[in-house]
Amino acid sequence: MNSKNLKKTYFHIYERFFIDNNVVVSTPFVMNRSGDILNNYCGIGLKQQLPLRLYMGYSKTNSWTISINKMYHLDFHEYNFIETNALEYAPYFNDLNKFLQKKYEKLCEKYWGIEINILSELPRWVWLWFGSILALLLSVLMNRLEENIDISCLESLIQKNINEQ
Repeated sequence: MNSKNLKKTYFHIYERFFIDNNVVVSTPFVMNRSGDILNNYCGIGLKQQLPLRLYMGYSKTNSWTISINKMYHLDFHEYNFIETNALEYAPYFNDLNKFLQKKYEKLCEKYWGIEINILSELPRWVWLWFGSILALLLSVLMNRLEENIDISCLESLIQKNINEQ
């Protein structure tokens, strides 16, 4: 199973995700084979990029709010993507929504409202640096909304190693 095969098998899920969102950004999942603590004590960090991705997109709404709305994740038992409300998927998104609303309130004046949607090619409970990847994509997406980052800048990021950033 990899991202390329999932896109072929579930093209309708990806197609709907890309149609429903104005801008979509993504990055591969990373597995840390040495553990987080070892890196803090001058140990070696063994990280491996997986052939699976996390996608994040936004759509404009009339809600005058910014919130993480939908979460799509792969279900191994059903071998299908499940759509859930983001707050049901991860209750901590509620705190993140409050932060986004407070910090990016001015974007509501420009866009009227923003819903952020996530598509994960990993099953629910397999996290693999989910928080850091989520933070990276959210940062890129919000900078894109604020027009601090453009397409050419995103393309240059693709060419660089994460340690060069």
